[in-house]
Amino acid sequence: LIEAFSLDRIVKSGAKFDISKAQWFNQQYIRELPVSELENHLREKLKDHGHDANDEKLKAVVNLLAERITFADDLWQQGKILFEAPAQYDMALAQKKWNPEAAEFLQNYQKALDTLKVFDSDHLHQLLKEQLEAVSWGFGKVMPSLRLALTGEGRGPDLMKIMEILGKDETGDRISWAVEKLAHIN
Repeated sequence: LIEAFSLDRIVKSGAKFDISKAQWFNQQYIRELPVSELENHLREKLKDHGHDANDEKLKAVVNLLAERITFADDLWQQGKILFEAPAQYDMALAQKKWNPEAAEFLQNYQKALDTLKVFDSDHLHQLLKEQLEAVSWGFGKVMPSLRLALTGEGRGPDLMKIMEILGKDETGDRISWAVEKLAHIN
């Protein structure tokens, strides 16, 4: 160390801690962790919040969120929408994107969900595409309203994966609840 040290490499400005670089390093570390370790962490957080989930759901949630999180606790912060229905909705988004046409479309989509024999993201996406084509709409016309109904928020992970994890009954219940609660918007 004495041989490698040089006063020429010392600068007058102070050292700076770069929080975004530290977060990036942590994110890379988390991505390298075994899925089982993240599942165990999420299982403990669920217990702390009075929830439980089977191994299959835990694995699905971790796989959905692992690329999006910076800290292990983000699994709960970003994943609680998969265990708790929204208690409130992003009202700024609701006023902008929620309308009677979207609500009616979501009710029809909810009914069509019952016809699915396989409730996975591919089949959900295909059904949504068919329903949109039937009314000559694009995805952008209804996706914000669907996301709002299911999560209460305007952004997040893949919506079809969220629906797959929630399952048919919970997805339907959340759509019905949102249609009822947001009926007064617009």
